[in-house]
Amino acid sequence: LTPQFSSAELGFDIGWMGSWADSKAFGKSMDAWMSGGGDIAAEFDEVIDCAAHELASAVVINAPDGAPENGVVIFNGCELQDGKSHRDAFEAHMKLGASMRESGSKASSWLFYPGMGSATEYDYWRVVAFKSYSDLGEGLETYTNGGGWERIAKALDPVASCGSSAVFDARLVRTGAQ
Repeated sequence: LTPQFSSAELGFDIGWMGSWADSKAFGKSMDAWMSGGGDIAAEFDEVIDCAAHELASAVVINAPDGAPENGVVIFNGCELQDGKSHRDAFEAHMKLGASMRESGSKASSWLFYPGMGSATEYDYWRVVAFKSYSDLGEGLETYTNGGGWERIAKALDPVASCGSSAVFDARLVRTGAQ
């Protein structure tokens, strides 16, 4: 992930995002990395500092069509309103996601919950991905002139407050076992 648009100091120049099918696969992958990844880690260290690592649990709102590809990924940090729960936010995002899909949005989306190593001040991240800037542009048109901002406000304002967006170019480097 390389930053494209952001109003905040991100604290990094490039990000590496990976995922696993489940927590068991994560554990096996980490064991393999810890026992045999030293050479690759040393090569990474020659090019970039990968000192910080964070884990998050992801919940799918709108699943992508097919395997991951290059694209555009948007992160918004969200804070729950007083008295609201993660369940309330999930339900609001599911309702919003369905509404946006009905409006023609090509976005895939998730909620990421901070986990081990996380230093975020947010309760969760809203993550939205598009396969291209053209798809993002269509989504922005739906948001701006197609009533999307009103649907978002109606669904989310009572439950959570999501901050400004950080937009990243996403480049697929490798795929794991599917």
